Amino acid sequence: MAKKQQSKTQETQQQNSNQDEQNNNMVFLGGIWANRSQKTGEIYFSGYLGSAKVYLFKNKKKEKDTDPDFWMQVANQQKRNNEEIDLESELGDDIPF
Repeated sequence: MAKKQQSKTQETQQQNSNQDEQNNNMVFLGGIWANRSQKTGEIYFSGYLGSAKVYLFKNKKKEKDTDPDFWMQVANQQKRNNEEIDLESELGDDIPF
């Protein structure tokens, strides 16, 4: 995620947090952005939960209402410190959908 997006998220976090606390005691955790895989064209979501980079992937194997709609994964912190992760090469066929 671009630093501009992250800083904008941090700026709005306090505003949203104050508003939510006044309205219904909800706590703002972070923003999520829709992305398109360059390899497959599939839509996935990513954002930050504190300093953790999180990804949400549609559960393509959902068979019943009790199965989750999305799978959530957290990026490996060590790899994130070195460079942005290429999801397709990082997760390969292990993406759970």
